[in-house]
Amino acid sequence: MTEGYIAKADRKNILLLCDDIRMHSGIATMAREFVVNSADRFNWYQLGAALRHPETGKVFDLSADVNKTLGIEDSSVFVEPSNGYGDAQKIRNLIKQHKPDAIFIFRP
Repeated sequence: MTEGYIAKADRKNILLLCDDIRMHSGIATMAREFVVNSADRFNWYQLGAALRHPETGKVFDLSADVNKTLGIEDSSVFVEPSNGYGDAQKIRNLIKQHKPDAIFIFRP
């Protein structure tokens, strides 16, 4: 286990609103570093923004890839691609569905 590891059931859930962490913008790159390097301490759900995102409406589970990177077995990292950062109703729905302990908004 990594130093500071917290079991999945005991981790805080964070809703991340920023550029899709699978993309290559500066914001996406920095956000990806936050997510990957703290996935042993937090559960992440991202509304991944892009202009005219081609995968809008899908949800991707990146946990297996993050597990390999960190050497753990129970990360929880999901990305929901979106056109932009979502409207008020979308954000309300995500909060209701995922019940995050924190919301992290990272944008220029």
